[in-house]
Amino acid sequence: MRVGIEKRYADSYKKVIRECNNTSLRKKRLSKKDLEKVISNTNLSAETKKKKLMGALHGLMLNTLSAKSVNLPELKKNAESIREIINKIISINHYLGESLLKEIKIVKNPLMLTALKSKNPQQVLRKQEQLSKNYLEKIEHTIYTLIKEIIIFDDKLLKNYKEKEIEVFREEVTEIKDIEKNLHIQSMLLEAMEVKIPPAKKAKLLKVQHIPELLALLSNLEAEYTKEKEIFSQIKNKSASRKEIKRKIRHVISEKEKMLKAKEKRVLSMDKLGKITTDHQQAFHQYVCASEL
Repeated sequence: MRVGIEKRYADSYKKVIRECNNTSLRKKRLSKKDLEKVISNTNLSAETKKKKLMGALHGLMLNTLSAKSVNLPELKKNAESIREIINKIISINHYLGESLLKEIKIVKNPLMLTALKSKNPQQVLRKQEQLSKNYLEKIEHTIYTLIKEIIIFDDKLLKNYKEKEIEVFREEVTEIKDIEKNLHIQSMLLEAMEVKIPPAKKAKLLKVQHIPELLALLSNLEAEYTKEKEIFSQIKNKSASRKEIKRKIRHVISEKEKMLKAKEKRVLSMDKLGKITTDHQQAFHQYVCASEL
């Protein structure tokens, strides 16, 4: 069976392979203290904060998982930090997809608001919660390649995977309209990573076979992130959009809080609730998105 993948995905897993096989190529990981500073910092734009967190996630994952067996002391030390980074990046993706893209008029009806307005929100969201069959095959190929090429892995791990004929082709042209889907795929990959990374107290739940799976998810996440950066580069060519994207998180939170309070004041002053209910719902949703950055 033939699997087609873009060059960016192959480049991403090849980077993981090189760094797993040669520790000198790995960047120095952030200390726990420095990581906490990044996670709590609201004096950055969401874009800059995500860039720092993606780098931190890469370093932590490779240093924690690049061993012949599960390194329990290392996993116990880093598991909570990895899970915290994952959740913060998901929150940033949520803000970008549900609030920022609507503000700069890239997305008309964000997924969550569309679901809230529908008669069956769960059904709307459920349709978006699965990766396509082709994408899952791409991940499976990545796992297979990592097991074969990373020297620490035992070939016995290959028994659950089949070798596929691979066609690597040049990157597809990224378009601005693809950004919402891209962010959603990233969040699904992150959620899959979080499921496989156990809390520190349950570190023994992580098995050797989970390690190449986690590295494959990381590899695909980083490939998707390169797409995101390309798309945001296109968006920032519009001067008005650039200003919105570069705003610091603390300014975003303050603005959303003021907007929410203004909507609440209007709601309380009205005898009947009409369209304002939807406006208030949207303001509340955007404030929640910003407050989790």
